[in-house]
Amino acid sequence: LLLHTLQRLHARVGPDAKVVVFCVAPFVAGYYAEFFRSRHPDRAVFAIHSKVKQAARKKELKRFASAAGGTLFAADVSPQSLQLSDAAAVVQVGAPASRGAFERCLDVASGGEGILLLHDFERELLEEFKDEHLEEVEAAAGQDVPVEVAPGGAGD
Repeated sequence: LLLHTLQRLHARVGPDAKVVVFCVAPFVAGYYAEFFRSRHPDRAVFAIHSKVKQAARKKELKRFASAAGGTLFAADVSPQSLQLSDAAAVVQVGAPASRGAFERCLDVASGGEGILLLHDFERELLEEFKDEHLEEVEAAAGQDVPVEVAPGGAGD
């Protein structure tokens, strides 16, 4: 479902837009980056997470920041450390640690689009967001449920 979501997202924001995908674990970020890279060899794909040495993370982040567009898969990094002002969208894969953590992720795409992909068993998390402008998009049975945050992100 993530691949489909990213394809739809790039169709909306443009194929050369910057998209940041926050994952719940380093191996998930690495896996999705490789998977997306193999399916879209023409697109710039980047990955940063705690299993990569700090110097390599900085280099990768600098490459993403200076790129015209691309998709960055991240895990175990502070959203504030990304300092990206030109990200068109943020995707959170899996339940964030807290509402505040998700809001900090959304800050990366200031004024951009936010998408929260949840498994069925994570649906109760939506109670924490009931005062936000959320649009739930139903997925096929047994797949993740994408929840889209209105442009401007949480708290607007």
